[in-house]
Amino acid sequence: MNEISSASLAFDLHTQLVEYRASHPTADRLLHHGYYRAFVGGETTDTVSRATLEVAMKESHTYHEVARTLDDAILTRADTVFLTDDLRELVKTAEATMPDEVLFDTDIYTPCGFIVMETPLRYDVLSRTKASEFESLLALVHKHGGTVTGTRTHETPDQFGDYIGAEHWEVRAFAWADVDKVKPEALADIEKRFGTKSPEYAFARSVMLAPNGDKGLYVRVFGSMTATSVDGVTIEVPAISRELRLMDIYAFFYGEDGLREETALYEPTGRVTDEMLKASWERSRSIRRFLVALFRLMEEYVDVDKSSLHRAHGRRATRGGRIGDTKNVTILSLRRALGDDEDGGGVGHKVTLAHLVRGHWRNQWYPSQKQHRAKWIRAHRRGGNAGDEVTARPRIIKVDR
Repeated sequence: MNEISSASLAFDLHTQLVEYRASHPTADRLLHHGYYRAFVGGETTDTVSRATLEVAMKESHTYHEVARTLDDAILTRADTVFLTDDLRELVKTAEATMPDEVLFDTDIYTPCGFIVMETPLRYDVLSRTKASEFESLLALVHKHGGTVTGTRTHETPDQFGDYIGAEHWEVRAFAWADVDKVKPEALADIEKRFGTKSPEYAFARSVMLAPNGDKGLYVRVFGSMTATSVDGVTIEVPAISRELRLMDIYAFFYGEDGLREETALYEPTGRVTDEMLKASWERSRSIRRFLVALFRLMEEYVDVDKSSLHRAHGRRATRGGRIGDTKNVTILSLRRALGDDEDGGGVGHKVTLAHLVRGHWRNQWYPSQKQHRAKWIRAHRRGGNAGDEVTARPRIIKVDR
């Protein structure tokens, strides 16, 4: 995939994704099926009849159609946001030490957005491959012009007859939408597409209009799968890696109760030994932290600019089905004019040695909100005179006598 080096390229990538999904209605079905299985996982039994399987497949298909319509409602209504590399690096640095911070509705500066990063993030997603079908898979890869490198290890399959491998992804974009803002529009799309007497509409109403529905964000993660590693070999299919694909689906909730609910929903218990489930939890946690860190940094460290587009970009986007802002792209970049000393190292502090304070989080009290929230303190020079050479801060060791 080409590098996304400008706001207009980010906007076109957003449009291309909407167009691709419109022409590929079955895309993401396997991903949605996996989420459906997790959704009804507590209802499965050891003995399953053919009739039960047929019912389950119909329900899974219904789930897919509803999920696809919801995903498309988010994508078509989202405003394009371009995230520059300098800010992306700050977010990654800050996220590495950020506590699992509560998400508030006031953090969201736009109800529905599609963030495209100048440089992608890399994630490995554990996956299963049937050991009995491995040779057929290799033949299929060669047929479609793929390459296979490495040497098979012939590892022992798990109890289900599967090899556990890894898909290598480059995550290019995140889409989000405030749940309350997008649910009515998504439900209207489902009603228009399937009718009020359809199982899709009935299922959507039961989920979206539940009286105890959660307040928060729907989050969708998009990227390209560059390769797959399994049983000692690495498989690459260039035709697959050229297109943007849906990689993950999440719901992140507002408030203290929301954070506890997310933990209960995504985090495996101590009794769970499934490595794929554990890896999925860690990935969801990483993605949540990245987005929350970005929202936390918005007020003090981010410049928000608008870039106007040539009318040709907007016309193509409108023809493709986009109904969000098709005239502008929001650009998020690292703010240039930042204070010299944001950690209170000036007045009232006697520090004689010029040194560098590393970036860190501080539990800051916000009187207007009557709560503590994590605040990022950027790396900065502290102490000494303007012309002094900056040194590593001396380590102080307390010795008890």
